[in-house]
Amino acid sequence: MQPEMVERSFRTGRSLISLLVWLLCSPAIFWHCMFATLAGGSLLTGEHLSPFDASEVLAGVLGVVTLFAWVALGWMDYRWMEDRTVHWAWPVFGTLIALVAVAFTHILAVIFAGPGILLAIYLCIWHIRRTRRDTASATG
Repeated sequence: MQPEMVERSFRTGRSLISLLVWLLCSPAIFWHCMFATLAGGSLLTGEHLSPFDASEVLAGVLGVVTLFAWVALGWMDYRWMEDRTVHWAWPVFGTLIALVAVAFTHILAVIFAGPGILLAIYLCIWHIRRTRRDTASATG
């Protein structure tokens, strides 16, 4: 096989894996976005929020902030399909925010997000190892 043919089939495989994972996670993404929209709207308008009920305010802020975990997964996934690495902050902060999201989520939501969680674990390892390998080969 020619190198460009191998590279094309390699990227096609990554694209198909990514598409499958995102399709399987679409219910979790939809519900997360709906919750974040409602929570963000409540924060902006002040409706249904009592200034003395810190748990409601915290839930609203976390609902909006934890959307970054999906953004980080999308960026890491896109760069993986390109066979390029991301800055170390993307996997680190994406993972931290995802852990916060999982800590305050029901188990059913975690099950729907399961394929994305597994892909995120793989991509974090892939990006960090690849970055370390590229840095080591560049220095020496």
